[in-house]
Amino acid sequence: MSGELLSSTLLQRQAGAFIIEDDWARDLDLAGNAPAPLATADRHGHVVYIRSLAKSAAPGLRVAAVIARGAALARLKVARASQDFFVSGPLQAAALAVVSAPGWKPHLKAVRAALIEGRDVLVGVLREEVGDCVTFQVPTGGMHLWLRLPDHVCDVALAADLARNDVIVGAGRPWFPADPEGSFLRLTFAGHPTTLVEGAKRLSQAIKHKL
Repeated sequence: MSGELLSSTLLQRQAGAFIIEDDWARDLDLAGNAPAPLATADRHGHVVYIRSLAKSAAPGLRVAAVIARGAALARLKVARASQDFFVSGPLQAAALAVVSAPGWKPHLKAVRAALIEGRDVLVGVLREEVGDCVTFQVPTGGMHLWLRLPDHVCDVALAADLARNDVIVGAGRPWFPADPEGSFLRLTFAGHPTTLVEGAKRLSQAIKHKL
């Protein structure tokens, strides 16, 4: 068991708390070294693990899997007894057909390759255009890059300005449960490289204008 998993497990046991582990990006691991889920170290039913196909297969495939043990599992069984009647049977059958098809693993490989290409294009333009005035970490999974703006640049206002210029980004503020430690934008690299280049250049011009 890794140190991070051990620490998390000990903390949740001491607090008598449940952890909801939303592992939506597991299929989008771009570096091949994603840590094991917290659920693998859970022996006492404190972790409720959730997986979804919405990002790795199709946005419209709104089917998820929930894994739990112990008391959490018992509670979920009672709650789901009635709710599961309202989950589309054909949709569940489609999800099963997708993940059991011979083409599922090649599909995931192609998705990861496309995301890596898009990420590298976005990172390259940002480093070239505004590398001296913003900071970010190169993501090793998922489909988003978090860009730290200069503190005097308002992320909400900048996102609105960009939207008027046909560039859609996410202001960082709504993603924080409390006051953010700085000004951030959430950028996606799940797009065509040509589109990403143009969008990153418009973003860079807007940031320079704010300096």
